[in-house]
Amino acid sequence: MTDIKTSLPRSVAGLGVVSDILDAISAELNLLELAARDECSQAAANLATKSLAEWERELGLSRRADMDDASRRRLILTALSFFWRCTPQKLAKMLADMLNGEVSVIESAAEYTISLSSHGGKIPSDLPSALKAVAKAAPAHVTCVVSAEGLLSAEMTPRGCLHGHAELNIYS
Repeated sequence: MTDIKTSLPRSVAGLGVVSDILDAISAELNLLELAARDECSQAAANLATKSLAEWERELGLSRRADMDDASRRRLILTALSFFWRCTPQKLAKMLADMLNGEVSVIESAAEYTISLSSHGGKIPSDLPSALKAVAKAAPAHVTCVVSAEGLLSAEMTPRGCLHGHAELNIYS
């Protein structure tokens, strides 16, 4: 905030007691402005820090306290981007961002179905959150079928995993 003294005539701003009072008020107003800017920034997903949990709750994402703020913010921004126009490619990108893997898309326009298949990498613990976000982002008339393949653990013999709806099928 600009110094209050600069907006007053020099004859008034230069008086000893008035000058001291204006300095104190200016410092307090600067602190107030910083606090107000910080609170306002929490309403913007790309600037949020303290309000990440509220953003995650509002978008139906799992709360990810184990992730750093930048990663949580990236997931929130990805989920938010679907409120404008949703395409199969956007759904695939969202799933790829959330699962840190590659995603292939198969569209079946006649059946109003989009199949998204993620492969590579590890199956994350927040797969249900990713499925919920895809279901929320997809148009109501389109059925999204999501599957993910990857490592369940760091064992030497990798086991593939297919997760779809409420089933978890493990193949050796």
